[in-house]
Amino acid sequence: MVLTRLLSPHLDERPCRPSERAMKYLIGLDIGTTSCKSIVANLEGKVAGSGIAHYPVLSSLPSWAELEPEAVFEGVLQAVRSSVLSSGVSPDEILGLGVSGALHSVLAVDAHGDALTRAIPWADNRSADCAARIKREYDSHRLYRRTGCPVHPIYLPAKIVWLRENAPEVFQKAHKFVSVKEYVLHKLTGRFIVDRSVASGGGLFNIHQLDWDEEVLEIVGITTERLSKHLSPTTVLEGMEPRCAEAMGIPSDVLLVVGAGDGLLSNLGAGSVEPGQATLMIGSSGAVRVISKQPRVDEEERTWCYLLTDDRWAVGGAINNAGLVYRWFRDGFCPAEVETARQSEQDPYELLNPYAAEVEVGCDGLIFLPYLTGERSPRWNANARGVLFGLSLHHDRRHVIRAIMEGVAYRMYSVLLALEEVAGQVEEIRAAGGFLRSTLWTQILADVYGRELVIPEVMETSALGAVFLTLYALGYLRELEEARRLVPIKKVYHPDMGNHAKYERLFELYQRIYQNLVEEFDEISEIQHSIATGNPTI
Repeated sequence: MVLTRLLSPHLDERPCRPSERAMKYLIGLDIGTTSCKSIVANLEGKVAGSGIAHYPVLSSLPSWAELEPEAVFEGVLQAVRSSVLSSGVSPDEILGLGVSGALHSVLAVDAHGDALTRAIPWADNRSADCAARIKREYDSHRLYRRTGCPVHPIYLPAKIVWLRENAPEVFQKAHKFVSVKEYVLHKLTGRFIVDRSVASGGGLFNIHQLDWDEEVLEIVGITTERLSKHLSPTTVLEGMEPRCAEAMGIPSDVLLVVGAGDGLLSNLGAGSVEPGQATLMIGSSGAVRVISKQPRVDEEERTWCYLLTDDRWAVGGAINNAGLVYRWFRDGFCPAEVETARQSEQDPYELLNPYAAEVEVGCDGLIFLPYLTGERSPRWNANARGVLFGLSLHHDRRHVIRAIMEGVAYRMYSVLLALEEVAGQVEEIRAAGGFLRSTLWTQILADVYGRELVIPEVMETSALGAVFLTLYALGYLRELEEARRLVPIKKVYHPDMGNHAKYERLFELYQRIYQNLVEEFDEISEIQHSIATGNPTI
């Protein structure tokens, strides 16, 4: 096991190696839910190479979603190696590596860091009953004010309680409960460490005191000894497991910056870090976030609040069902197009988008509520389910594809409206995520919002944000706000205000449909759960 040395950099006293003058490149690693992305960039943030590795989300029961942690780690090695090879950069020119990681995951590990369970990511909803019980038995609003996280099955308290009650042997045996990112960091460094950004996105961390919250831990039934040591996101580690470094194609003495959560780094990578700026991101899930110099919570609990660094917080709202829904329909209902795309090496989005483009705004009266895996912001309803409303004989696949795009846009609009009530008016919105590959979907977002969408040149903003945070940690940027000048703009989407007026009416109807189905969502969720567990009530 390699021993890493902890460095505490100051702006005028950067950690360095004797040959640093020849080193001009950094790696930004983004460990996501369905894939791992890596970029190699120079000290001005210009990307020289990239790599990606995919891994499956496993689902053995309707409300379950799991990741095989070793598959994620192998993806990390593959993605970094691919990015270095594609860049043409000599490994000796690489100075540092910054790490971005998806929030809200947990797995149990033993004292050696070996997994005792698969990882439970944000998309898993098995702990809904545990979350509901915590809300009934404790002052959930007090917990929210302390942690910035509403009581919900996406967060770790409910997930760990579920493990305690449903896998007691594993719960007792577990040395630590860690996120996927922590699992990877342990593999790389031999240490159980977590950045305070990822920690703050778990619901176990006090965002005001910057420490594990004892009250929440008591509810969960664990102590701080069963969690990793939390560090500032700008912490620099020197020394990496040589075998891992070799597999990634980089020197083992590369400086490792522990980094932050993926969504928060997306703001940084998009250059959206100043007051009045927001980042809208749609990948598998979706989110709208702003950066604040103080923690902000909402009396109605519509938004969350996590750390970016020790003196910057991100305030925002996220949705479970974004690109995930598009991919569900694409793979399940358009197999011929997917196969054609595979054979021709085309993007399946490019094959489906023309169908949606044939349909007018509003899909001829078809509205889709995309709650396939429950709902997060702004209502936090784990029992919400998908709805096609207004379906008639003249609707076909084209209408459904566009209704999915518009339904996700309505969800993102509801988050923005709530966020502005909590954090103030948003003057500029920068967009990021895989949905940008669809010009149609991006324009739909702009029209629903009635706002301009500014598109940075680099799509992988979380990985680029990891590069920028590394530049800041190593002293190349004196302030985080300086990252803005390193972000070139590719395009600006202007809203069609005529379409916006139409969408405003449809959005109001969309909101009423949801509100009128709240009790029915609870009932159908109960029926689905009883069927899945072999105790049907119908």
